Amino acid sequence: MSSIRKNIVKLRYQGTNADFRGKANEDYKKRSKDQDTSGPRKSRQKVDWSKITFVFVTPLVWKDKQDWADKKSAEGVWRNVTVIDGVDLQDWLETAPAVNLQFAAELGLAPEEGLQTPELAWKEWSLRSVPPASEGLVVAGRQEQEREFIERLSAPPGTFTVRGDSPREVLGEDLRANLHARTVVAENEGVAARLAHLKNLIVILKQPRGQVSGFLSSRNCHVVVPEGNDERSMGNVLVVPRPTHREFSEALAGMRLSEEEADQTSRACGRSVTILQRQRAPANVWTLTAPVDAFQLLAHRLTSANLARFKDAFRKVFGRIDSKVEIPPEKRIFHSQRLEG
Repeated sequence: MSSIRKNIVKLRYQGTNADFRGKANEDYKKRSKDQDTSGPRKSRQKVDWSKITFVFVTPLVWKDKQDWADKKSAEGVWRNVTVIDGVDLQDWLETAPAVNLQFAAELGLAPEEGLQTPELAWKEWSLRSVPPASEGLVVAGRQEQEREFIERLSAPPGTFTVRGDSPREVLGEDLRANLHARTVVAENEGVAARLAHLKNLIVILKQPRGQVSGFLSSRNCHVVVPEGNDERSMGNVLVVPRPTHREFSEALAGMRLSEEEADQTSRACGRSVTILQRQRAPANVWTLTAPVDAFQLLAHRLTSANLARFKDAFRKVFGRIDSKVEIPPEKRIFHSQRLEG
């Protein structure tokens, strides 16, 4: 049984009892008393049931449920009486993919390939480090960006990009939003587009393939695209900065690292969750997820000869003037055609 207070609704869940009609009558009679029988006896108070809706829920199919509900409503004890049976639950789950995925996960059923619930995706993401990354680590120094993230999801549907050190790091930030009942995590846009009912969903893409189309947003979905700092999408981008050393080390301390270890770890990874997840990956797991990670890992191997070659290449590329920029914009297309000819 579950109660939703504030004089709105009283739910009775019947379970798998085959005699659902008998159970409904029993619960209706018991709950129609002039006293709220839930909670400690001393705190029980008289309740005006005429302001509350009685809802009976059964996973079985009740063909004449409306007749029973109408008869009980006519007695005038409750504001309204309604029944939700297995058919209603099935229809609801089909039109609510995010809840359907979560329900399937709780039953131990494998969801459609390429789709995850936010809870499962977060667990998978957080376990990429030892100890597991905490929510506090993800939002450290990013409270303003977190508020903006929620505001964007409250605005009219559309697609926006969240940029950080790596797409994987940004994924962790995205999963922090407490809107799980509407959220699905999809491997890519193609997987998300296979959902039969696309409406009012928040779709977080794990590995977008090239430019994301407007198909999902045209179906009233919010689409969140993670992006690394090595990419540069134009417009509608939320940039997630690195926290300060103090903010990062305090978040690490919250993961039960000692103050000294948290301080050393923060300095070693440069306050980057991306680098932290590689440095503190579980045994026998090694990943390289972003250019910033590669540079931090290989920088000590750079020699003066490497830097000298980079300097020469930089001067050669950026020291040459592109003749096209010296002519008026309207004539540049003809300039390119002459070069090709």
